[in-house]
Amino acid sequence: MVIDSAGKFLIRGRCCNGDGAGAISVLSVGSGGTLTEVAGSPFALPSEPGGTTPNPSALAITPTVYRWHFHFVLGGPSHYGKLYVTDSLNYTLINYSVSSSGALQWCQPRQRRRQSPQAGYPLE
Repeated sequence: MVIDSAGKFLIRGRCCNGDGAGAISVLSVGSGGTLTEVAGSPFALPSEPGGTTPNPSALAITPTVYRWHFHFVLGGPSHYGKLYVTDSLNYTLINYSVSSSGALQWCQPRQRRRQSPQAGYPLE
């Protein structure tokens, strides 16, 4: 369980959300500490092809970013950064973008092209 640096969202991992898949719940922290689930929560963890059901084991969130030139217009931070979730069963790190409303958007990993070793370098 983590709370963002602005104290606006409480985020927790859930090992299953009814259909057996792992999920992330995002709760808005109101005045007096009241907690309300944000729209779209819980957010399902992406499954690995051929992998087991995702299981969130640790969460980390980047600090809230205050862009001073937007602060006066928006009345607060313009970007909430990234949420990183470890999946202990598939040995993966899952990356989400966090919006100012608390909604999570999965950031799909980029596929790297595998290159063959260059000529002249021996393989050992």
